[in-house]
Amino acid sequence: MLPKGIKSILCLMLLFSAQPGLFASEPDDDKKHKVYIEGLGKSVIWLSMNYEYELTKRISLGTGLGYTNLSSLPMVRVNDGVYETGRHFELLSSQAIFANYFIGKRNHKLFFTGGLTNFWSLSRRKFDSDTRFFSDAQVRWNLGVGYQYSTTHVFMRFTAYALRLPEPVGIFPEIVPWAGISLGYRF
Repeated sequence: MLPKGIKSILCLMLLFSAQPGLFASEPDDDKKHKVYIEGLGKSVIWLSMNYEYELTKRISLGTGLGYTNLSSLPMVRVNDGVYETGRHFELLSSQAIFANYFIGKRNHKLFFTGGLTNFWSLSRRKFDSDTRFFSDAQVRWNLGVGYQYSTTHVFMRFTAYALRLPEPVGIFPEIVPWAGISLGYRF
């Protein structure tokens, strides 16, 4: 079963593919800006919003903001022999910078991508007696190869990644194979 975010991207891709004008024409080389949503991919879990600028027909630079987790849960602790209830809030996010190198012409292109992803976590533990904040940031590299299909305004990407995960990696190896699927708009 696919995660809800991936299902949403696939539904959007089907919706856009049903629009005759979006996928009917050749890509316009004058369009240098791209905005897109990537499912899984560089942000590891769920979605990221990304922006790219084409420096040349073969090279683009980009940045993205990823959503990983947002939670708020009740907690219980013992403080000086007394049970205390409180709340734990956690936000996990990722920020990426990357470069792409494209090979191919017109609608179909192979591309290589590489960059850095900052995995950032912020948490707060609030009890009646005190409140504590925790923050952690870890920068890790990512590499990938993918396929892009483009039209005048819309493009789709499928990318295979090698990602270096933030510490601790638990049961996963430090470097994992991963994939991303993207849907975007060129202007």
